[in-house]
Amino acid sequence: MIGNDIIDINYTRLTTDWTRRGFLEKVFTNSEQELIASAKCVFTTVWQLWSIKESAYKVHFRDAENRRLNPSRIHCTLIDPYLATAKIDNTIYFSTTNITDQYIYTFASLSDQVAPSQTILDLDTAEDNSQSQLCKDSIIQYLARQYDWKVSDITIRYNRVGAPIIYHQQKRQSIQLSMTHHGAYGAWVVL
Repeated sequence: MIGNDIIDINYTRLTTDWTRRGFLEKVFTNSEQELIASAKCVFTTVWQLWSIKESAYKVHFRDAENRRLNPSRIHCTLIDPYLATAKIDNTIYFSTTNITDQYIYTFASLSDQVAPSQTILDLDTAEDNSQSQLCKDSIIQYLARQYDWKVSDITIRYNRVGAPIIYHQQKRQSIQLSMTHHGAYGAWVVL
């Protein structure tokens, strides 16, 4: 199982007040708050941890009956600046984060030995309501090339909790998919 998350740094600076009273306490564990307080770049650490939590959440609750995000329930541990684990209940997820000047992107899975196919998309000119469609179109184009399928035979549907599922010729495929978009960026990952 896989999950991913992307955070547009400029968009987040404009739209989210993470310094508001109670935010850190509501979202992060005590040890995560200590990590944030001692970080060289507090902003980046806050949003890297958030991205790790969101990615692990997508894996953990992919088929759950009750899909409700409770970020303080997810316990993150940074192994190095880019590798981390996220623990939910008794399950540990491994994540890799790519931090640039434009975005923070995290991929999470149940194994630290996964080599997925993934793409970051620049959606700067897309309208909010078409970003999801542009991500889907990119995935479909990739799958058509990768498996020599006709584009018209590929669809992406959603299960009862909103997780994306790939279908080819109306048959559910075992290919895992996670996609995300935020601000001017989108990303998808398949395995």
